[in-house]
Amino acid sequence: MQLRNALIISLSNILYGLQFLWASAVNSNKDDENHQRFTSNEIVWLLSIYPIGEAISPILILIFGNAAGRKQILLYTMALLSVTNIFLYSSNLYVILFTRILSAILLGFNCTMAPVLIGETSSSSVRGKYLTLLAINANFGLVAGFILIGKFSLQIYNLLLIITPIVLFILTFLFVIESPYYDVIIDKKDKALKSLEKLKLSKNIEQDLFVIEEFIQEQQKSVGFMKLFKKKQNQLSCLFVTGYQIANTFTGIDFILIYMYFIVELVTEDSQYEFQTSLLFSSSGLIMCVITSFLIDKWGRRPLFIMSSILTSLFLFILGAYFYLLNYNESIKRFGYVVIICLVLYKISISIGLSSLPKVCAGELFEPKFVHIGSSISRTLYNLSSFLIVWTNSYLIQIIGMSGIFIEFGVICLIFGVAFTLIVPETKNKSLERIQLELKQYKINSKNI
Repeated sequence: MQLRNALIISLSNILYGLQFLWASAVNSNKDDENHQRFTSNEIVWLLSIYPIGEAISPILILIFGNAAGRKQILLYTMALLSVTNIFLYSSNLYVILFTRILSAILLGFNCTMAPVLIGETSSSSVRGKYLTLLAINANFGLVAGFILIGKFSLQIYNLLLIITPIVLFILTFLFVIESPYYDVIIDKKDKALKSLEKLKLSKNIEQDLFVIEEFIQEQQKSVGFMKLFKKKQNQLSCLFVTGYQIANTFTGIDFILIYMYFIVELVTEDSQYEFQTSLLFSSSGLIMCVITSFLIDKWGRRPLFIMSSILTSLFLFILGAYFYLLNYNESIKRFGYVVIICLVLYKISISIGLSSLPKVCAGELFEPKFVHIGSSISRTLYNLSSFLIVWTNSYLIQIIGMSGIFIEFGVICLIFGVAFTLIVPETKNKSLERIQLELKQYKINSKNI
C-alpha cells in the first residue's frame, strides 16, 4: 500500500518534466510559428520565465499551506493545470508568458507537497527509495518530452499538457491516502487511524498514532512564521534542503535541457543526432534514478551526493575543454561524439545524487507542522536561482561562449557540492522524529565530515 501510494503521488512529477521542456520544444523547432513570430529577446524570456512562477508558488503555500490537505492540494493543482495549459495555444506573447507563470505556480504547489506526502506516508526503511520515485518520474517526463519534441508538433505537445493532469487527477482521487500527520494537525484522529491502518507503517498502529500526536503537540508549542527560526532544527532543515536544491541548479541542468538541441547542433550537422542525443540523455537519467532508488537506503545520502558532485563537475570540465579547443580548431568537430558521450555521462552523474536527493531531503528534514514554511523558503530560493542561471547564461553565452558556460558550471558545482556535503547529516534509516531530534542537537564538527 505504501508503494502504491508513493508511486501514484510521484506520477505528478511527470508533469514537471513535460512542462519544463515546453521551452525546449519552442527553442528546438525553428520552423514553429512561435519561434518565427517572436524576437530573440522574447524567445529568451519564453525560455527562462518558468522558474519565476515556481518561485511564487511556495510563497502562496506559506500562506495557505495548512488550509488544505496534502492530497487536496495535489488534486486542485492538477485540475487547474489542465485548464491553464489550454492558453498555450494563444498567439499572444503576454498570454503565453502568463500561462507559463501560472502553470509553474500550480506545479510548484505539486512539487512542494508531493515529497512531503510521500515522506509522511512511508516507513523509514523505504522512505528514501520511495522519494526517489519523484526523480524517476520527472526523468520519465523528460524522456516523453524529448520524444514529443523530436517526432510531433508543438500543438500535439500542448494537447498532452492538457490531458495528462486529468488522468493524474483521477488516479490521485481514487487511490492516494492522506497523510496521518496532517489528519492529526487538523484534529481528525479517526481519519489518521484509518490512514495508518491502510499504510501499515508498523505492526502497532495505536503506538504509531500516539507517537505522531506527541510529535505534533510538541511542534504546536511554537507556531508562527517567525518562531520557525527560533527552533534550531528548523533553521538547519531550511539551510540543508535549500543547499541541496541550489547545488542541483548550479550544475546547469535547466540551461542544458533548454539548449540541448543547440549544444548538439554545434558539433554535428546531422539533425538526427539532436533527437537521438536528447533521448539518450533523458533515458540515461531515468535508468540511473531507478538504480539510485535501490542504493539510497543502503549507501546513504551523503556518499551518493559527494560522488555525484565530483563526477558531474568532471564531465562539465571535459565539455568546457572540448568547446574551448573547438574555438581554435574546427577539425576538433570530428570528435563531436565526445560531447554526446559526456552529456550522457553528465546526466548519469547528476542522477546519482544531485537531482534526486533534494526531493528526498525535502520529504525527510522538515517538521510536519512547519513543512509548508520550510518548503516555501527552499523552493523560492531554488527557483529564483534557476531563473537567474538560465536568463543570465542565455546572454552570457555570447560573451564567454559555450566553453565558458560549462567551466563555470563545473567550478561552482564542485565547490558548492563538496563543501555542502561535508556539513549535512546522514538520514539513512532514521524516523522523522529521530531526524528532528538529531537536528536539534546538531553541531558542525569532525563527526559530520
